[in-house]
Amino acid sequence: MNQTIKTQWLQALRSDEYEQGIELLRSTEQRFCCLGVLCDIVAPMEWDLFGSHRGNEIFPSNDTIIEAEFTQQEVDILWELSGDNDGGDSFATIANRIETEL
Repeated sequence: MNQTIKTQWLQALRSDEYEQGIELLRSTEQRFCCLGVLCDIVAPMEWDLFGSHRGNEIFPSNDTIIEAEFTQQEVDILWELSGDNDGGDSFATIANRIETEL
């Protein structure tokens, strides 16, 4: 993973800038999944009105994956992080996992 993006992602998750949501990258109420925060960092201008980012509602697009320089193993961890987020883990807990696993 690109270390600059990782640092920005961790800072954003640990800030009060984003309200946490579930099941969508970004809801119409402006709540973000942990992966939605990543998308907002990588390409903030790529959202549509319905919370889709580059045409996707639940997982970062291939363009975002490439821009953030994720390996396939790291993409697998992203799916796990999405489940952690939807399962109720806080952004702070998820940030700690990102810090150690990505």
